[in-house]
Amino acid sequence: MKSDIFLSFLLAYMNILLLSPPVFDFYFTPARREPLGLLYLKESLKQIKDINVFLYDSTISRKVKKRAIPEHFEYLKKYYFKDLSMFSLFSTYKRFGDSFTKIINYINEKDINFIAISSLFSGYHNNVEKLIIEIKKRTKALVIVGGWAIEAEKEKLFKISNADFFIYGDSENNFLLLINSLKKGIIPKKKGILCRDDGIASSLHKEKGIASSLNQENIMNQGNALIVPHKEDKKLIFDFNVFPKRENFYYFKNKKIAKMVISRGCKFSCSFCAIHRYNNFKVRNFESIIAELEYLLSIGIEIVDFEDDNLFFNRKWSIKFLNILDEFHKKGLNFTAMNGITAINLVPFTQKAIDVGFIEFNLSLVTTNKNTARNINRPIFIEQIKKIADINQNKIDIVVFLIAGLEENTTQTLIDDIVELAKLPVKIGLSPLYMIPDIDIFENLGLPTNRDYLRGSALYKFGKSFNREQIVSIWKLVRMINAIKELDYSNELSENIKNFKKSVEEQKWYYKDIDEIWKDSFKFDLKFPKEIKIKKIDNSYYTLHLS
Repeated sequence: MKSDIFLSFLLAYMNILLLSPPVFDFYFTPARREPLGLLYLKESLKQIKDINVFLYDSTISRKVKKRAIPEHFEYLKKYYFKDLSMFSLFSTYKRFGDSFTKIINYINEKDINFIAISSLFSGYHNNVEKLIIEIKKRTKALVIVGGWAIEAEKEKLFKISNADFFIYGDSENNFLLLINSLKKGIIPKKKGILCRDDGIASSLHKEKGIASSLNQENIMNQGNALIVPHKEDKKLIFDFNVFPKRENFYYFKNKKIAKMVISRGCKFSCSFCAIHRYNNFKVRNFESIIAELEYLLSIGIEIVDFEDDNLFFNRKWSIKFLNILDEFHKKGLNFTAMNGITAINLVPFTQKAIDVGFIEFNLSLVTTNKNTARNINRPIFIEQIKKIADINQNKIDIVVFLIAGLEENTTQTLIDDIVELAKLPVKIGLSPLYMIPDIDIFENLGLPTNRDYLRGSALYKFGKSFNREQIVSIWKLVRMINAIKELDYSNELSENIKNFKKSVEEQKWYYKDIDEIWKDSFKFDLKFPKEIKIKKIDNSYYTLHLS
């Protein structure tokens, strides 16, 4: 194939699909699944002329299909099964979102030839790769993949991937550069872009003349070379202050919700997190924040969820920000912060935040154990959380998250944290430890070869003081405490408390089957406290006696 044919092909025929893939797991949080990164990319691609851009959000359909538990997850059947009790966990493995067949039919119907897939989590990347294989088999499209999973293991994954390109580092700008370059018949010589040696050639009927940047070099084919080095277009940049438009909606509490970010990066350096390693902390200008809120209000959004880790990071900035939110709350908007914000930042603004329309805060506590906190370079915020809870007094929902299974922590210190939170007017969130590649504390634990295990629901690996049955049992404790917090007294609640207590006494978990008969299941070895004082949503107290 001659270079002029190749160039004319790209110039005349560039239909780009930004694809948010379906999720395969035991659970899914639809209100937080909006593909914000792809929405930003779609908006930024308007800088490039003569291309068509489509976005396919696989989960917006809300389709859920039960799937057989993968063979390597068979061990989870011991813990996940149909259970009608108030302290149950998950039951079945599911696909959340559209099938591969529906996605591929869409690709062919729209005559797509460039597909950008987001792979945001290493624990789900195997399923992304399966989708890529089907796309390469059943379409003529080139595949580009980016996201946190790629950031973590780019070279390793690229060697075994069927994708044509990986994007990492400053991925938004690198994506724009790649698309603009491909449109001109060029592969950019730039760190942040990995190209399959024969990727493009394979998609164009295995013709010669494609270069590779696997080692950040352009290796020219000695013959009919189609790729030439070029200077980057400095005018083509990703603008964080340009906000994305919406065509579809997610719902939270039966109201339309949209995600929004006002900052990038993080000011903390927690060793279990990767965010601060790749992004310097930066904030959007107020003009763009106001413009996006105006837009979201105009299209019928009722709740805006701020995904920032460092909301209220600066006093002067936060006062102005809250005054802006106050104006929009008067127009009908409410707000949430469900990504686990930092408690110390919120303390001075708790009452004002409630007054201007916040209806839920998720706070990251992680642990109060000093050894664990030191090991993960994490400040302890329990006193700040107590202040926030005292100010709030159940006016709005507050969920405080702990991580179960951290190295240097123990079952006793974790239970102590849960008991302490039970006394506060907050709900408790428990996240079983999941590991992230290229993070030292997880690499030292020993990452599994099968990356499917890198998810909380897999209950794969924990610090030396924990075993799987203990993690599950502590999780059930949290579920029971939250049920008591939220529910009025009833015969059903009494029945559940009775069987929870029986489980603890016998150290063998009971569950309620589909015929509403209580049966026993797996055993565990764990010392629970004799009693737990629980503050309920109505601010009354209930004492859960366990012996």
